[in-house]
Amino acid sequence: MAAEQGAPKAVVATLSVILGVVVGVVGTYAVMSAWNLTPHTGAEPSMPDDVVACTQIGAQGGINIALPTKEITPGSKARLTVDDGSGTLLSAEITTAANDSGQDYLFLPVDYGYEVDLAVTLTYTNAQGQETTLTAKGQPVLVEPNGPECPPHVYQLNLDVKDGALLPSTEE
Repeated sequence: MAAEQGAPKAVVATLSVILGVVVGVVGTYAVMSAWNLTPHTGAEPSMPDDVVACTQIGAQGGINIALPTKEITPGSKARLTVDDGSGTLLSAEITTAANDSGQDYLFLPVDYGYEVDLAVTLTYTNAQGQETTLTAKGQPVLVEPNGPECPPHVYQLNLDVKDGALLPSTEE
């Protein structure tokens, strides 16, 4: 009698194991399909044609001026004023570094969203202690650090103070 009762238990246990394996395989396949994963077949994976991989380099639109500390009086004020022809002047001001840090930057975070003619005025105290005013004209250019298919897409005007003049930046 004990052997007869053990046989159905063995059959039930065997069927439970088989059912568990089948459920596990089907469940794994369903999850992999939902996540668009497939078992390794030896072929290289490929991305769909409409997917673009983007880096995450950031950028902010605006006017940037690099001001070498050798050209300025340490700890003095430097003021940037921008005229876009609309009748409204935009400005930013910094206090320059108290020591020779190599370079200070003035940044006016205004993204025009297009190329527009700008008149830029920089007023600062030069290394000889005299107030100096430099002017330049320029157009912001489109900057796409992650490529044309990926954000951000901003407009920047980058200028440098070199030898007493405000010039377009030569750095990329």
